[in-house]
Amino acid sequence: YKQLQNLLKKHGIKPIELEGDKFDPRFHEALMSEESGEVKEPTVSEVIQKGYMIYQRLLRPTLVKVTVPKKK
Repeated sequence: YKQLQNLLKKHGIKPIELEGDKFDPRFHEALMSEESGEVKEPTVSEVIQKGYMIYQRLLRPTLVKVTVPKKK
């Protein structure tokens, strides 16, 4: 597994590390959402499947669970 990770890194493929960040539809695909009064904007609360970048291009989006602000 470590050798595979090193090989991918050598060819410019790296995972997207964004848990706890703002939801960005350019890099994330929301599979689930939940409402919370603790957030002011959509936030990634859980990564379901890692996404990958190849150099500066998106190879596969990160599948995530998103926490959204409660509707009033």
